[in-house]
Amino acid sequence: MAIRRKALPAGHADIAESLNNIALVLSALGRHQEALERQEEALTISLKALPAGHRFIAIAIDNIGGVLDALGRHQEALERHEEALAIRRKALPAGHPDIAQSLKNIAGVLGDLGRHQEALERHEEALAIWRKALPAGHPDIANSLYNIGLTLTALGRSAEAKVLREEVFAIRAARAADNPSALLSDCRECADRAAKHGDHPGALYWLNQALDLIPAQPTAGLPDPDALRREITQERADLAADGDGSDPPP
Repeated sequence: MAIRRKALPAGHADIAESLNNIALVLSALGRHQEALERQEEALTISLKALPAGHRFIAIAIDNIGGVLDALGRHQEALERHEEALAIRRKALPAGHPDIAQSLKNIAGVLGDLGRHQEALERHEEALAIWRKALPAGHPDIANSLYNIGLTLTALGRSAEAKVLREEVFAIRAARAADNPSALLSDCRECADRAAKHGDHPGALYWLNQALDLIPAQPTAGLPDPDALRREITQERADLAADGDGSDPPP
């Protein structure tokens, strides 16, 4: 960044790229307000330096939406993501994966706002694009199915969510056929995301899958099976407290 500021004229698009990169790191560190300031500066430069509808402008606006969402400013985040989607719809052919990414981002914010039915519609539109644009079994397809499962759970459609969880596991298992430790990590991550969203049936499913993948004599670096069992017990208790018997744990 310092090198670019010295070597390039103020307002050069490469400076915006550096600001964007700094903002992404700040967000990863949880310093969202600082990240927002860098993203907004990057967008200001990009709007002046690049032609209308340029891909990086949509990315910058999308990134601002992501930071606003992390700051709890969900309505503002939604407006930004919809602005990015409008740019992409004009600039890209129908069915482009970047459009699916915008739809996914919008769906995530709608879920944060409790507008789960609208979120489901955006997630399903994104999945339809990814299924056409990407090879079967692509990680983006699995992630989209996972997000739809979370949304279905929020809508009380537990049986449909369960079917999607099994499809997601099948995709991930096929991709990690030669690397069971990677699949175990995926299951652990899916469990954490489900628990964060209050999806106790989903968290239970993924914790049990992770537990089943741990060998009888676990090696260093693998999750502690006793810790997983304690988490499973806690998720069962949380599920019972919610009074949701529609998707009983295994």
